Amino acid sequence: FLGGSKAAVQRHALGRGESATGHAPVWILYDATVAAGRALVVAADLARPEARELVVLLPVEAAAGGEPLQGQAAALLGEFALRVRYTVVPTADIAHILDALRDDGCSLVVLHRDEARDPDIAIKALIEQVDCPVVLVS
Repeated sequence: FLGGSKAAVQRHALGRGESATGHAPVWILYDATVAAGRALVVAADLARPEARELVVLLPVEAAAGGEPLQGQAAALLGEFALRVRYTVVPTADIAHILDALRDDGCSLVVLHRDEARDPDIAIKALIEQVDCPVVLVS
């Protein structure tokens, strides 16, 4: 791990899919819709009892576009005492999301039901290929 990041070394020391709390994180794809806001609150409720990290994926067209989404998500999560990690992902880059899920592990992926019904092939691939339970929130 020479030259590796501290987080990578910590992940290696803890084992695949475990955070500093010993539990794999809960993942949420947040796109600032009302439905995504409901799903974000459900994800936070699911992460809180076991002090799981909440990983909020922010799908954007350009890397700089993540700040407004992060601010909106942070405002919704203000009442929760959680460790939250925000990750900006290109909208159509499902491979990046799947790689992150495999590298960091997951206990749950939370999506709003509209995302699951969306004809977007990338979301369908995420649901089909992820190696942890997917919770759909209406």
